Amino acid sequence: MLKIAAIETNNGYYISANEFSSNYDMAYGGSCVDGYYFDGERPEKTFDNNWRYIKTKPQRIYKLEKQSDINHRYELIDKSLADKFPLVYTHDEVVSHYDDGYVWKEELKHLASLYKRVSDKQPDKEVDVQFEFDVILKVDFISKPDDKLFYNVSRTSVQHQMLDKIIYPSIMLHKRPCKLSSHEVYTVLRNYIKDNIDPKHAIITSDYNFCFTVKKRIKVAKPYTHTWQTKSGRRYITKSRYVEDKDVDCFEMTWSPENYRGYTPISAIVAESEEDLATKIEEKCLSVINMINEPISECPHCNGTGVSSNSKGAQ
Repeated sequence: MLKIAAIETNNGYYISANEFSSNYDMAYGGSCVDGYYFDGERPEKTFDNNWRYIKTKPQRIYKLEKQSDINHRYELIDKSLADKFPLVYTHDEVVSHYDDGYVWKEELKHLASLYKRVSDKQPDKEVDVQFEFDVILKVDFISKPDDKLFYNVSRTSVQHQMLDKIIYPSIMLHKRPCKLSSHEVYTVLRNYIKDNIDPKHAIITSDYNFCFTVKKRIKVAKPYTHTWQTKSGRRYITKSRYVEDKDVDCFEMTWSPENYRGYTPISAIVAESEEDLATKIEEKCLSVINMINEPISECPHCNGTGVSSNSKGAQ
């Protein structure tokens, strides 16, 4: 008995036999309805490897079964010898028994090299399959989720609640509440900052798998020349550098449960669906990079006690 779970939509049915199969069966991937014909049509693949699509509720399900070849015979290889030897021998005329291969009768064995064994194939036979068709859910439609969320975040990185994974079919999970862990958010945000930071306004000073720091380059109100001496042998050499900006910490993070040495653990992102999660990841990345890349300069009216922003005014 083929047991089929179905999700009914406005434009057809999404079906799977995996919902009733053992973990052993599902470990190999693919839908257990592959290989069957539903009212003469093969089910279509979907974005979820465990589910297939059919247009209507099936009245008949069958599979094709190969049939044995028929009319086994031996045909003369070189037809120019037809005046000396028969064009065809039937199987029973030449074969005495089967012993790891067909053995010719003793009186005809000397002719075996002149003939080849051939047969006729039969068309595959349709074999009806008994089935149960259980509609477990009704929805208007099933949308295809993006394989990648914002900035190459893979759907495989997304965590879903255990209860939802038990109750809801896998093809519907992208519509359920989900989460991106602190470590995943750290990795995404770290790579996004590295790819989009503006070196004119900020610089990365720590870049590790466990901690990350960015310093803001702030234009000083009054540029100056910094002078210092270094010893070379018995002599002191005077060096100088013209200073137009200073570097100040503006962003740092680690991830939980790493919690490296006083760094701030970045929070996990929780959302109502994978689409909502993608939006929140994007908003988080854009918010941080906009802050990092915002041009900042010392306030000329208070000797650097405050700073001013081109976009937000004095802060």
